[in-house]
Amino acid sequence: MKIDEKTKKSYKEVYRILEHCSLEIKNKIPKKFINTIYENMSKDYEPIIDYSINVNNQNLMPETYTIMALIYRDFICDKEKQKLLYEKENQERKQIEQDKRKKYNPNMFI
Repeated sequence: MKIDEKTKKSYKEVYRILEHCSLEIKNKIPKKFINTIYENMSKDYEPIIDYSINVNNQNLMPETYTIMALIYRDFICDKEKQKLLYEKENQERKQIEQDKRKKYNPNMFI
């Protein structure tokens, strides 16, 4: 599978952030997952990250925030929080589908 340059750059940002995480957090993320990020990240791009401020206040790529959210949801948060996040995600998907149905009316061809 070919990975585009934007994704490679976001992997590099994610990898740099993970390098600065505590050992407790790193240990929650499967080594195979971290290795996949490392193997596929850009070797040329060097992100500008200020580790003295919160990651949410950085000017990172949107894809980086998405990957970090997935890492949090799937590996770092507790099971109760994970369940709530999945439920919220499912509700958002349902709402998007309802909005599409209203906008594009799939029954107009019947």
